[in-house]
Amino acid sequence: MADEILVDLTKSGSGVDYADAIRNAIYREIEGVRIPFAAPQT
Repeated sequence: MADEILVDLTKSGSGVDYADAIRNAIYREIEGVRIPFAAPQT
């Protein structure tokens, strides 16, 4: 188990930008906070 959290703040990756990725995002709630994750098809 890691003791650090890595947050990637890049604007785009592999030609996919945030606007494209968020359309298909999968949301999970963790400790009351709704968090978007990239969908596999993204």
